[in-house]
Amino acid sequence: MKLQVRVTLTAGLAFVLLWGAATTWMLLDLRQQTMKTLDQRLVSTAAMVANLVKNQPAQSDSHELSEQLRSVLNQSGTGLACHIASLQGNVMSSNLQSTASPQPPGFGHVDVDNKAWRTYTLLDGSRRITIADQLSQRQQLEQDMLVTAAAPPLVALLISLSLLWFITGQSLRPITRLSHAIQSRDSHDLRPISLSPLPVDLQPLLRSQNQLLNRLKAALEREKRLTNDIAHELRTPLTGIKTNLQAAAMVEGTDKITCLQLAESGADRLHQILEQLLLLARLGDNATRAQHRCQNPNTVIQAVLHDFGTDAGRIHIEQGPGTADNCPLPAPLLDIICRNLLENALKHGRGQVKLRLQGQPGQWCLAVQDEGSGVAQPALSKLTQRFWRQGDQQGCGLGLAIVSAIVQQYQGQLEANNHPQGFEISIRLPVANSGAGENGEPD
Repeated sequence: MKLQVRVTLTAGLAFVLLWGAATTWMLLDLRQQTMKTLDQRLVSTAAMVANLVKNQPAQSDSHELSEQLRSVLNQSGTGLACHIASLQGNVMSSNLQSTASPQPPGFGHVDVDNKAWRTYTLLDGSRRITIADQLSQRQQLEQDMLVTAAAPPLVALLISLSLLWFITGQSLRPITRLSHAIQSRDSHDLRPISLSPLPVDLQPLLRSQNQLLNRLKAALEREKRLTNDIAHELRTPLTGIKTNLQAAAMVEGTDKITCLQLAESGADRLHQILEQLLLLARLGDNATRAQHRCQNPNTVIQAVLHDFGTDAGRIHIEQGPGTADNCPLPAPLLDIICRNLLENALKHGRGQVKLRLQGQPGQWCLAVQDEGSGVAQPALSKLTQRFWRQGDQQGCGLGLAIVSAIVQQYQGQLEANNHPQGFEISIRLPVANSGAGENGEPD
């Protein structure tokens, strides 16, 4: 159902209920007041007739009395009838054809010639005065009053619904324009949408839509660059494997073994690249956030050092207080960070490598420092780019990109700086001050 129809129906139903309730209340009150006024007319007419009869000369005849009564009834309104009789039942004057029985004092009803009458009877001395009003005329008056009183609210309701339909359509027109602007776009057109003028209430929606388009555009550009980089990076080891296998097929002896070893080395590099890419893809979602935080970072670090073999002797660990309790990372991600940072430091640095852990209020810090020649200042901003390598250095170019993805996933910061003794990479991760959950997510 269209929003305009839904709003109109909802508001229209509310209008109908409100107008209907108000109109019904008004009509009921008007009917009650009208019936009360008509009854009051009967009472006042009976009093006037009583005064007339009381002041009537004794020598006047009944014809003269009837003419005077007719004049009084005409002054009181149409449709009235009068019946005057003594208490003994003798009729003095009447324009009712007959009466069923003498009426008691006060209001009542009587049927005369198959017509219903509303009556009021007044006892005045020795006379019984009955004034009657025909109910059919009262009912006709009620119907006329109903039509007259109900017509204006009905017309006002129809006009209100028409105005509501028009105003709703005009108010929703910017949304329709925005919808058409989105639908008319090509699937590859991710430019920001520009609509003006636009109501203030819809501007946040347009900004959110444009922000989404910008994120989609950036994501597609990153994926396109990644696809190109992957194709380029995989082409080199695949070409080397194919070349070495072809050469191995044409030679014998030690040359054949050398070619096979080179092909195996290329396959190992290809396998390493694929493993790193799969790991980077898994870091794209939040599945790793559901893992339990590492309870003992020292165990993870010692396992990493064990895998480095003899190179582990170059690594010196400095650990501050509270780092074991505040680590927000799960053990697998801490293993990846330590392994990649230490591997880069051992490969590109000289001398000792320091792994420093430090716990501070609200954050957990890890830094790796080597004694190498450092990185050129323009290249510092490129360290976390996928497949970027300085010069002709070997490697996949994914290690720091993976570390950066983990740090971003935990809303942390990664910094790379040269120092007089070499090069340092540090990460800072937020830690909840009071009881982070088992999964290590910051509150």
